[in-house]
Amino acid sequence: MGINFRYIDYGVKFIDAYSRKDEKEREKLYIFSDNRMKDIFSKKMSEKLFEESATLITMEEFKDRIFYTDKIILKEAKRILAFFKCIPQNIKDELGIVTYYDVIDIANNFFAYYRELLVNEVEELSEYPHWQKKYLGYFSEIKKFFDKLCEKYNYLPSDWLERREK
Repeated sequence: MGINFRYIDYGVKFIDAYSRKDEKEREKLYIFSDNRMKDIFSKKMSEKLFEESATLITMEEFKDRIFYTDKIILKEAKRILAFFKCIPQNIKDELGIVTYYDVIDIANNFFAYYRELLVNEVEELSEYPHWQKKYLGYFSEIKKFFDKLCEKYNYLPSDWLERREK
């Protein structure tokens, strides 16, 4: 059994592509970029209550299913909360971080940065703009604490599922 992928162009209405008879097969799996898109399509499909329908999942759900790990996956707010817990007080003071809400953007950048390093199998960047040096230093310091927390509780952020097991 093989896997066939079909990309639906951005300009095409998904419901129109799905409405074709050959697309309604129950065995089909549709992967959406986010829950909002999945929910919109699910609502359109629910109008056809008695028809068999395909499986709908998000990209994150897809990754959860294909990348096996025995670790506890930190998703959404929990990964940001874990990040917040790992920020040393000196960095909180320098950046004016008081609450969880103060770190959401920084945390997302942190996870995206280390995801890119993991996916590309790079330890650290050799070249980067000078203005990033301070923030990459913060990331490096926070990562030490974050790695300890993950090891202690067997956590893994959802962003890092694609890493190669050691």
